[in-house]
Amino acid sequence: MKPIRAIKGVRPLFFRGDTLYCARYNRILATQDLGATFTELGALDVGGRFKPVADMSALARRVLRMAVYRLRIADNGNIVCIFKGGLYLIAPGETRGRCVLPITRGSRPVSLAARPGGLIVFGEYFSNPERGPIDIVGSDDCGATWKTVYRFPAGAIRHVHGLAYDAFDDCFWIATGDYGDEARLLRADPQFQNVETVLCGGQINRFYSIVATADAVFVANDSPNADNYIRRFDKRSGETRNLARIENSSFYSCMVGDTYVCSTNAEPPEPSVERTWSAPNDFSASYVWMSPAAGEARRAMRFPADVWHKIGRAPFLPPGLFQYPRVFFPEGDNPSGKLVCYATGLKGVDDHMLVYDAERLGTGS
Repeated sequence: MKPIRAIKGVRPLFFRGDTLYCARYNRILATQDLGATFTELGALDVGGRFKPVADMSALARRVLRMAVYRLRIADNGNIVCIFKGGLYLIAPGETRGRCVLPITRGSRPVSLAARPGGLIVFGEYFSNPERGPIDIVGSDDCGATWKTVYRFPAGAIRHVHGLAYDAFDDCFWIATGDYGDEARLLRADPQFQNVETVLCGGQINRFYSIVATADAVFVANDSPNADNYIRRFDKRSGETRNLARIENSSFYSCMVGDTYVCSTNAEPPEPSVERTWSAPNDFSASYVWMSPAAGEARRAMRFPADVWHKIGRAPFLPPGLFQYPRVFFPEGDNPSGKLVCYATGLKGVDDHMLVYDAERLGTGS
């Protein structure tokens, strides 16, 4: 199905009301018409020895991971962003974003969540081969300063994958990885004084992103060497149900109306980890799945991986050099009824913001 709109070089990041915040490399944009027009809000003052290379092309930025990865709008209007190497902030009335917290463990966190009137938080994400302590770091002054708000003790987890604020139950949900009891879904109170494990153990409880609704928490497995499912955790009964087996690991998800949407990665298996598939994962493409509140989960779209993904699988190159092909979704409450996404490493649409009529996806119309 062809998109309503395809915009090269723009990554959609966060819905706040009718405004969709996006990035074009290190520049922050806003649109109120899903990309028909944009207003530039400012630019991040990023540097480093690789910046001249990143400035040259989208492919270079893809290899270097030089992109705005997550974004939130603080209560006072501060724009808080994750970019490679740090947390950045653009204050109201300013047009330059400064690094307020350098990241030294790993290249960047992969999570960011905010409670209105409360904390903005992220979880540490790096290889952590020795399984040392891992922190959840928060700001209670709209992103200006940061401190540890919760610490996982040594040996508990490898790193934090996902964080999501649940406005229905006024809590945070946390997903951690990677193996054995490191794979967990946890629930935290608004100040992270009480953190409890809800699901734990095995690849069936390894998740990357989290979406909370009034009644449930939706997650999808993040396991390149095991079966992956869309899973629904019922908040009231505690029951967890598999809605569909999906083709590979999943990093990204969102809600469009009352429909949960997630995508799969074209992620090859890890050679050093045992494979426990019932059927091999598909790493030739990224798939988009939709699961309405009343209805069955269905595959909506398939995007073949691009040539760089195939080149990147050469044995003399580091795994994931060109990033695993995937479809990324902006976070926040999407009021548009349209599915907005961003493609990485996908044939014909790499580095494009895409807008689709959500009601027609997967129907063949």
